[in-house]
Amino acid sequence: MALGNRKRVHCEAWVAACDIMDVQARYMKGMSHMRRLKLIFAAILSGMVCWGAYAGWPLFLVDDSSVPRASIAWPTTQGQRVELAGQLGYHAPAQRKAMGRNVAGFITIGGTRVDKGVADPRGQIVRVGFYKIDAKKPFFEDLADNAVIEISLEDVRFNMKGHPQIQTVLQHCKYTKEDVIACGLSAKQVDLYNTYSRTDTLEGVVLPEVGRMGVLGEKDERKPRVVIEVQEDGSISMRARIPYRLLRHVKDPWRRTSPGGFREPYHFHVEFQVIPEAFKGTPNPMALAKSVDGDEENADQVEPAASAGEDAD
Repeated sequence: MALGNRKRVHCEAWVAACDIMDVQARYMKGMSHMRRLKLIFAAILSGMVCWGAYAGWPLFLVDDSSVPRASIAWPTTQGQRVELAGQLGYHAPAQRKAMGRNVAGFITIGGTRVDKGVADPRGQIVRVGFYKIDAKKPFFEDLADNAVIEISLEDVRFNMKGHPQIQTVLQHCKYTKEDVIACGLSAKQVDLYNTYSRTDTLEGVVLPEVGRMGVLGEKDERKPRVVIEVQEDGSISMRARIPYRLLRHVKDPWRRTSPGGFREPYHFHVEFQVIPEAFKGTPNPMALAKSVDGDEENADQVEPAASAGEDAD
């Protein structure tokens, strides 16, 4: 489609969205707050598409004709390795698939970084996540001490060559309110973020009481904790090696890190942002990702991560 036609089509969609909002405004009075927010977000998203078309951004979409594969593995007390793997396809977390043992998994594309509105509108967010099937049982059966949880994601494809931004990698863990309260924490501390970047707080989301900055950018025995690669066929793969101790809440007062020694999250996922290769090295036009000191961070730059301290308080 010619750029001029694309502009016209998307701008017409924007006008239509505004008309819809005008109608919606007349009937929002009886709607719940969440329903109103969803409708407003839909109109904003239409506007972003129009803006992208006007700016000449390519439409960057996942190629769902290729089924992505995910795996998760851990060592046991008997010196063996358990690996659960499968072609999960693209599904919302609610449609997660049982992978074996006590683990269910999902892969999603889209949204914004940790759903907090911090993302590059030219790209896509890739997530691979896991849930406990039975929240009362351990995540990893017969887990060895000092274990490292290995996660892989393979065969993620888009309609054009993508550039994964390593600095946007993060792990989001979710705890039950009952568990965080039992640890003497606030019910607002049910989230935990382990990040690759040492400086990107996601506009103040990753605070010391709910996050460990830079730990995913560190190395264990000279091996990087996270590697993202673009394969020769254009597909994107990710490998993460996450120490089990990082699943403990950073403010858990008991400070034990062995299996069974702390309250585990019932869910966690690893995510990263991918933008079209043509935009590699260019700044996020939304300028949302700010560093702690207020300077914009280059998400493409792989900076050496200083030791962040696993449990710094």
